[in-house]
Amino acid sequence: MAPWIAYALTAAVLVAVVNVIDKTVLSKWMARPSGSFFAFGAIETLVGATALLALGVPRLPPAVLALALATGAAYAAATFGYFRAMKVEEASRVAPLYGLVPLATAVLAAVFLGEVFAPDRYFGVALLMLGALLLSLKRVRGWRFSKGVAWMLFGVLCIAASSVVSKHLLGTIDHWTLFAYNKLGVAFVALPAAFAGAPAYLQAVRRHGRRVVAWTAASEGLTSIVTIFFLFAASTGYVTLVNALIGTGPFFLLLFTSLLSVYRPDILKEELDAGLLARKVVGIACLFAGAVLIA
Repeated sequence: MAPWIAYALTAAVLVAVVNVIDKTVLSKWMARPSGSFFAFGAIETLVGATALLALGVPRLPPAVLALALATGAAYAAATFGYFRAMKVEEASRVAPLYGLVPLATAVLAAVFLGEVFAPDRYFGVALLMLGALLLSLKRVRGWRFSKGVAWMLFGVLCIAASSVVSKHLLGTIDHWTLFAYNKLGVAFVALPAAFAGAPAYLQAVRRHGRRVVAWTAASEGLTSIVTIFFLFAASTGYVTLVNALIGTGPFFLLLFTSLLSVYRPDILKEELDAGLLARKVVGIACLFAGAVLIA
């Protein structure tokens, strides 16, 4: 197995863990998603500043510095779009749209990086997207274009753009330097918007205690580790294929939520009817077939 594949799959597993933590926090303790965005902005900025100081504040050409910061700003904008979508639309309608990230990445990478593949690999990317959508969708009927969908599509484009620019920069700077400036770039978008969510976060801490701090810190800490694994993978692999493999996260999310529903329903419990279970089995088959085609 090529190292980039292992890095990308590790990132996919960690993304699923983050999703489980975020689901638990939002369903049990956080009254408004803006509180979680406050934790995201504060912790990501702290991680970036700490990493930058540990590296001795590497000096970069102005254009490279601007692009490195922009990768973090775009990621923060995507996260903001996600929370806005959660606020105005039912999560089951909009969250599966993140499965379109590989498609947006493939288009941008082909145009700006010259990443063009044989048809079988594009078919593999399509299967991975289809599998992720089937695993994420809770309902098919009643779907419509809405403000929440628009916010999610905005987030998809931001993540794809951040990924493609990161891949370009990895030909100029090392992944640790890019990681530090990426996280610091989050501050330009996250902090102004995040502080609007400070009251919701503090209210959750007052009501539920240190567990809120511990779980949100764990979520954002793992998010930073996901970024590291993505940069490791993208430094040697095609960013289109890297994001396609990271898109297998819904499979691991299904695995984790199923185990928790059986063994720790007090943390998280999800019901599966026969139709939904059949759709998820088909989705898993698509994921595995797609992974074989692109690996």
